[in-house]
Amino acid sequence: MTHKPLHMTALGGRDMAEKIYRELGVRIARLRMRSGMSQSQVASMLHIAQTTYSNYESGSHKIPLEQLQQLVLFYRVSYDDLLGSPAEDGGFDEQTMISKLSRLNASGKNKVMEYIEDISAIDKYTQGFDHKT
Repeated sequence: MTHKPLHMTALGGRDMAEKIYRELGVRIARLRMRSGMSQSQVASMLHIAQTTYSNYESGSHKIPLEQLQQLVLFYRVSYDDLLGSPAEDGGFDEQTMISKLSRLNASGKNKVMEYIEDISAIDKYTQGFDHKT
């Protein structure tokens, strides 16, 4: 039976890093597609080759911090949105919710407010509700 060296298994090692880059690639691809841009257009904006940008989306290359900053500014998202927030385990933190709300137009914001008003009237969705009863 062979064992991986300890340094490769500590904190997830290479497998964890590869997963993080793949997930980041999925996020930037989703943002690019939502914006209606091609990989070539985004690559041009970042002053890199299209193949390099394609490798970012596939998760096979690390994205330099400067380019992450440019993507955050360009797509008008938070770093949490781009990199993945700890709140992605099923909940949302307020900052993520505000960031998502800020991208909606007036009609979308009105719909959200209607939903908030409706759901706020239901006890089991309010903070004071005891889920044990």
